[in-house]
Amino acid sequence: MNRKVNSPVSADRVRRKSMIIGVLAIALIIVSVPSVLSQETENFGWNYIPSDTSTNFNAVVAENSTSAWVVGDGGVILRTTDSGLTWIEEASGVTEDLNDIDFRGVPVAVGDSGTILVRENGVWIDRSISTTKDLFSVSIAEFNNVGDASIYISGGDGSIFEGDGQTFNAQTVPVTTNLNSISFFNRTSGLAVGDGGIILGTTDGGQTWSTRDTPSGQSSTNFNDVLFVSDVRAYIVGDNGTFLRSSFQPDVGIGFSWKAWSSGTNQDLHSLSGTSVNKIWAVGANGTVTLTKDGGGSFNQQKLETSTTSLLTGISMADSKTGFLVGQDGMIFYTETEGIATSDKPTALVFDNFFEYADYAAPQLMNGLIATMKIVVFGIVFGFMIGVTLAIFKTTKLNIPFPVGFTTGDDGLRYVKYYHFNPMKIFANLYTDLFRNTPLLVQFLFIHFGLFEIGLDFTKIFLVDNRAYISAIIALSLNSGAYQAEIIRSGIQAIPVGQMEAGRSLGLSYVQTMRYIIMPQAIRIVIPPLGNELVNLVLNSSLAFTIGYAELTRQGRLLIAITFKTFWTWGLVLLFYFAVTYTLSTLMKYVERKTKIPGLGFGGEI
Repeated sequence: MNRKVNSPVSADRVRRKSMIIGVLAIALIIVSVPSVLSQETENFGWNYIPSDTSTNFNAVVAENSTSAWVVGDGGVILRTTDSGLTWIEEASGVTEDLNDIDFRGVPVAVGDSGTILVRENGVWIDRSISTTKDLFSVSIAEFNNVGDASIYISGGDGSIFEGDGQTFNAQTVPVTTNLNSISFFNRTSGLAVGDGGIILGTTDGGQTWSTRDTPSGQSSTNFNDVLFVSDVRAYIVGDNGTFLRSSFQPDVGIGFSWKAWSSGTNQDLHSLSGTSVNKIWAVGANGTVTLTKDGGGSFNQQKLETSTTSLLTGISMADSKTGFLVGQDGMIFYTETEGIATSDKPTALVFDNFFEYADYAAPQLMNGLIATMKIVVFGIVFGFMIGVTLAIFKTTKLNIPFPVGFTTGDDGLRYVKYYHFNPMKIFANLYTDLFRNTPLLVQFLFIHFGLFEIGLDFTKIFLVDNRAYISAIIALSLNSGAYQAEIIRSGIQAIPVGQMEAGRSLGLSYVQTMRYIIMPQAIRIVIPPLGNELVNLVLNSSLAFTIGYAELTRQGRLLIAITFKTFWTWGLVLLFYFAVTYTLSTLMKYVERKTKIPGLGFGGEI
């Protein structure tokens, strides 16, 4: 019988084929893994929660990150305590449609035909008012207990009611239009909005309501919801994607001046929720959910797990990440990702080496460097002007006599006793003591935030629409001026007093002698310490990031938030600052050599 014997060549071919097949298999796995992972990445930010009902839900309020209340047509009230996994229907005792619900210690719901429900000891108590007016919105300004609360309700035909949880009384309102929403920041300050561009405001708890101006082009728009976020910010949404914002104005307050912002949609918006003065969600028709993180400057449309064309009627965020939203046809959604889809979340950029990262970061850091130089140059110029002025004040010989009483002389006669003071020197000393003995960081915050609160708006004074920019220049100038004043004063006092006397003997006035004789020499003497102060001014400019100015340090922080390259980022920022300060130091040394007074000093080369 013949037997086939495998040759070594045949065995090598088998091994090669096996290796090729193995390599191809590994390559296939490597190629397929990313596609599998990408399929697992969620492309929605709001998880759909089946409610087993087609009831129209009209409002939702989050009690905390896992608990919420929902109200809807037919008196339906649902509650969840497990992030929406299960919903328990509570007996409301009414069949009227419930339009809104608010929670502060206890939930309060309102609805058609004057329906008001307050939950006491686990039971919904009917506190309805004897009116046929439908109630659309409720806002609990404060709730200590039933009988000690401030609850405000708005409704049809311009009706507003205020109550303590037991009884509710109508307030006098200057309109008869439906008021679709009401929101109170505290017991005194509140806003209400309605059909036809109506905006009402009160600063005395509703004892008086007055109409507020509507932005141009919005006078016929139906406003559907208002959110009084804080004492410095409020928002309104309405039909056709209307989104209005009101910021605190020193001369009038909050809620008087409104500005329209583009929401990025033309769908009717019906409900608002916010977790800060700038982070606001809005929902509306055709499943619209949108988020702004900069107070309306830009919007991102969010995605639902189940596509829907239903009207979304309510949203309530428990915190910056978790929240609930509801709509018609029994729609309920929940998020733990602030509504942002996993696939849309920003990821850290990947760089193979430092040079790739430097190419990416350089343009942004250059913008920060330019912004830094803008405030530094003005700080140097204005600081020097302040320093020279204060130095002259400190060295002036002006004395003003002020009678403080009488004294008896050796001859027995009474003479007027005078106290001599120098107002310019006193002012200069107070100024330098204040700015040299308080932190520059606190000065930045006081000038930018503190002065604005009492009505000092630098954008109106200097006609520059960037308050952080102006505040940074003012803070640097005032602070540097105090230090430069002491430096220049020391230079003035280093000039022999005989030169002042010589100038005055030539017929020059005090100011002329200072201008033509003393100051030219004093400035040349103090160039080295002035150079140090200018370098410190450049470095201190980094504190401007605390008031939101986009200088070099702030740009570095923004880069780290995107790239997570802390070492490389701060290393580049250090190099940028070093380049500026080293150049400035070298320039000052050159100026010092060229302006050196012959015969003054030790004469060594610098």
